[in-house]
Amino acid sequence: MTTRTVLVIEPDPIAALDRFDAWLTEHGVTAHIVRPHAGDVVPTIADYDGVIVLGGRMSAHDADEYPWLLDIFALIRDAADRATPSLGICLGAQLISQALGGEVLVGAGSSEVGAVTIRTVGTDDDPLLQGLGTELLVAEDHRDMISRLPDGATRLAGSDDYQNQVFRVGDVMWGVQFHPEVSVPGFRGWIDDAISANPTAAPRLESTMAAFEAADPVIRQTAAVIAERFAGVVRTRADTGSTQPET
Repeated sequence: MTTRTVLVIEPDPIAALDRFDAWLTEHGVTAHIVRPHAGDVVPTIADYDGVIVLGGRMSAHDADEYPWLLDIFALIRDAADRATPSLGICLGAQLISQALGGEVLVGAGSSEVGAVTIRTVGTDDDPLLQGLGTELLVAEDHRDMISRLPDGATRLAGSDDYQNQVFRVGDVMWGVQFHPEVSVPGFRGWIDDAISANPTAAPRLESTMAAFEAADPVIRQTAAVIAERFAGVVRTRADTGSTQPET
């Protein structure tokens, strides 16, 4: 099996590729990680078979503070134009929406942190979510809201407080508001960071951590399928130009 390469943009060191790295490798896709927060230049998409944009603590409107967000917007638009398989995770999904004409509101909703149930819609023929069921237990950590999707985007899932939890633009670009990549140790780091910022919230956050750890076997199962299927889309698109993964 020919190994394909996905460009991974890491906007924030606290939100790494985590367990997605091993899952992608297992399914024939190598991650080339670029860290603009550490001074890496965001490259063009031309030399890659796919792109993943990870999460971060900044917002999609913070380009004044983080000018390289503009480079990520340009990368996303280029990937959309080229129909390059793409996956935006949390902030990455918000950046996709913002780059392609949607709308992101900062701090607009109640916090979604920990294990959250989302409900799918119209996923029967979606390469990532088909067959996974009408309700999915996923990992969340955000307050910003994708309030409007880009024109022509397909909404695939929502939660009680956030309607646009998963969407697809075209055939091979997805945004997911949740975190399929995060492991229990990774989520522990986020909880510790939140407690450091707000020590009085420690009891609530520790309860959230315990509930997430208990739910992780179910969360992990769905997340691993998403990683495998995205890797399949990347390989098949590169090999044949098709939008459907090999079976």
